[in-house]
Amino acid sequence: MNITVYSSNECSYCTKQKEWLKERNIPFEEKELNTNQEYMREFIRLGGRGVPYTVIKDSDSVNKASGFNKERLKQFLGLQNWKNYH
Repeated sequence: MNITVYSSNECSYCTKQKEWLKERNIPFEEKELNTNQEYMREFIRLGGRGVPYTVIKDSDSVNKASGFNKERLKQFLGLQNWKNYH
């Protein structure tokens, strides 16, 4: 599974989502939109409209989520039944 988080350094929800992932030892790649124009072009090509914008790829699917929505992330990551992942 490959997780990419497009974020802004001024976004408190981006910070919260990255902390949430780190606390659960879920590896991800961060792409900071404020500092890299290529990341911004990728973000736009993917249909991103707001940050954090998360792209979760596995061998069968690609899931995308705008904003920090724990329940949606848990669903995409297959963690919805894990109590420790609140």
